[in-house]
Amino acid sequence: MKCASLCAKSPACFKLEKTRLVKKLKAARERIRTEQGKCEGRKAHAVKHPDAVLLAKRLHRASPLTGERRSLRKISAAVGFVNERGQPYHAQSVRRMIEGHRPTRPAGYAPGPDRGLARARVWGRKAL
Repeated sequence: MKCASLCAKSPACFKLEKTRLVKKLKAARERIRTEQGKCEGRKAHAVKHPDAVLLAKRLHRASPLTGERRSLRKISAAVGFVNERGQPYHAQSVRRMIEGHRPTRPAGYAPGPDRGLARARVWGRKAL
């Protein structure tokens, strides 16, 4: 009993315990990477706000009538989503949304019969 209490306070046991913990955490990170693909770092916009990314990608497309694109600032204003500070997304954030990978459709997404009306509203013209 006395030997175990002495070992618990020795620097060699601390080092051994640290190496065990580091190996355990590394194995857990590797397992998560194989299952989910990403383990560390910030979450992408496509993961945190998939609706905002899909809308930004849609608004970035060229207009079928004029062939012009909206500016990144106009897209940010039209998206209507805000960042973690409560401000509209910066133009560089919108660019990363547009250039990043396309998110999966949000849960419960189903294109409805008014999809043409919504598209017409986005481009600022009357629906047919």
